[in-house]
Amino acid sequence: MALFSVDRRLAPGLGAALAGFFAAAIWDDPLNTIMSASAGALAAALAFIRSPSDTKPIVRPEPAREEEPQKANGLAPGQGRALLERLPMGVILIDRRATITFANDQANEIFGISRLIDQPSSSLRAPRLVEAIDAGVSDGLSGSVQFSLSRAQDIHLRAYIRPLEVPAPADRQSRGPTVLVVIEDVTQAIRTVALHRDFVANASHELKTPLSSITGIIQTLLGHARDDPEASERFLNMMSSQTDRMKRLVEDLLSLNRIELNERIAPRDPQPVRRIVWEVADALRQIAEENGMALEVDDASEHPYVLGSREELAQVFRNLIDNAIKYGREGTAVTIAVEPDSPERQDMIGISITDHGPGIAREHIPRLTERFYRVSVSRSREKGGTGLGLAIVKHILNRHRGDLEIVSTVGKGSTFTVWLPIAERSRRALSDQATAA
Repeated sequence: MALFSVDRRLAPGLGAALAGFFAAAIWDDPLNTIMSASAGALAAALAFIRSPSDTKPIVRPEPAREEEPQKANGLAPGQGRALLERLPMGVILIDRRATITFANDQANEIFGISRLIDQPSSSLRAPRLVEAIDAGVSDGLSGSVQFSLSRAQDIHLRAYIRPLEVPAPADRQSRGPTVLVVIEDVTQAIRTVALHRDFVANASHELKTPLSSITGIIQTLLGHARDDPEASERFLNMMSSQTDRMKRLVEDLLSLNRIELNERIAPRDPQPVRRIVWEVADALRQIAEENGMALEVDDASEHPYVLGSREELAQVFRNLIDNAIKYGREGTAVTIAVEPDSPERQDMIGISITDHGPGIAREHIPRLTERFYRVSVSRSREKGGTGLGLAIVKHILNRHRGDLEIVSTVGKGSTFTVWLPIAERSRRALSDQATAA
């Protein structure tokens, strides 16, 4: 004699719950744990959210006693649906009529539709995904598929399709779920691979160019210029220039790698940012004069502190001031100033570097901090640039929780403004000064 009896209308839900437990043993993919838990949790949720008129209570032979609320698969009634709603991936349930019976908020957001429920699977407008879902509904096939959706920027997604092993109900019109679809956003992973590939290609190209020049010069020196002292001196100077270029490139690559490794670790040491700017500008003053320009720097008598690395902050301002000198117009000045307080950047200090060079067209500005991106490749190489200076600035500011603002007008010049959070003790000191005044 059975220990207890269950209304047969609950059998599909309990069957799916058991399927959820055993699914982990047969699903061989990175999401097996989430998928199995989701299947079991879903079945439990469907069982418990039925109305009382649809179910009969479980009959137990032992007398009732006080105990914790009944749980299924470790979840209290109603928690299954809440779990699916809060998963950081899109979750969709499809019935045997290829109609969406459940979609969490993440799924609605992915497809840009306010409500997917009761829509046909074809409304997802991703042919490869719809084809895989149809195979799951009609043939019970599991699988995964990668697809893209067009937005302001394309997003890349991977979907995992898993049929739910639910016994066929007596009611053929039942809308019980047949296929579970879990969707994850792999856009960042794909972009990271593409960036790495482009980075290696660009670095190889940047190193190949001076190496080719040096190889050609060596061959010339070993050939007809062997006994020509004047030509030898000229070619040796060219080799020295190309070697310096490779050295700068390798140093910038190593610097960028080191900064990226520590980018998630915020610095904790208070640094007098205006004093650092003044020291960097003073060191570059002679280079500016050699290029026929002057450096105009605000008085550094006040020293608000920021939490940072002195070496890295100096590198930020050295790169920006050096660029302003390289690309500024002869006979003009490079101005370094403290910006007025910005309501959009509370408790931050802004240091701007302004040149009067040719300016930068608007379409180039968003890409200036990309590795090896140049507005003019030939001019950048002529000036000795490696194409990594602004990328280094961006990653240092990311580590310091700061920001780089770029404003430029073609024919008039450019302003690069570094915004950094002011340290707590500097905020208190500035507040005390304002109160005393």
